[in-house]
Amino acid sequence: MPESSLAANHCNPMTTRPAPSRSGFTLIELLVVIAIIAILAGMLLPALAKAKAKGKAIQCLNNNRQICIAQKLYLDDADGRFVFLWRNPRNPAEAGEPTLGESLVANTGVIWWPDKLSRYIPGNPQSFNCTALTQPALQSLGGSTSTTNFLGVAMNHAEFGVTVTVPTLMRSIREADVAKPAASIYLSDSSRISNPTEPNPDRWLEMLGWASVYFRAPSDSSYASIDPTRLVGRHNQRAPCGFVDGHVEAMRPSDTGMQYPAGDPRALWDKL
Repeated sequence: MPESSLAANHCNPMTTRPAPSRSGFTLIELLVVIAIIAILAGMLLPALAKAKAKGKAIQCLNNNRQICIAQKLYLDDADGRFVFLWRNPRNPAEAGEPTLGESLVANTGVIWWPDKLSRYIPGNPQSFNCTALTQPALQSLGGSTSTTNFLGVAMNHAEFGVTVTVPTLMRSIREADVAKPAASIYLSDSSRISNPTEPNPDRWLEMLGWASVYFRAPSDSSYASIDPTRLVGRHNQRAPCGFVDGHVEAMRPSDTGMQYPAGDPRALWDKL
């Protein structure tokens, strides 16, 4: 072909080239991808939630361990006597006690045991807050309330924590009174419950906003109905339990023997 014809064809505006092919997702393909992502998310989210809950349970167990160590240090300083549940009057303050504004339980009339032991856990007041709780302990028949702290880590009352009116400190319970320190629960999680007549502790129903710094044992006269503040299992139906000897365990409430009387070998809540 002559060069003139080639040039003419090259410059002809009517000459067409094949349109480039476009690659991309169709609507159906996009819907399939979205469905796969939704399925994967549905599989992963429960696993992530379970892992988060397990982490909180471990942290709460560590908090109990710290408080048990603090109690051991207090015992050394207090001639072998356990810290009181609360002391009335609050003032005059004793050495190392926080002011009302610094307190975890800001009660104007009495000082509660977390504020007495907090000096042994410097810089970590969160140790007295259960990690499973999401709101402050706003309600309590006993006055252990807070507008800022969740609380919920509790002392075994009245087996170990007694109320003290200065100067009647001789009412304090001594470590020597505990027959089996490795089988006597001193600390755990607690709240007032809505079904105190339920015989199975695993079925006790916690009342929101009623987290407490004490739990009542069967030996307590107010155990049944007046103030049914009990040990509760917030962490996968288990509660972190700190024993007098300092070790901690995650236990089902029924395994603590709260349904058995004092002296029963299955009752880990008593000091017998």
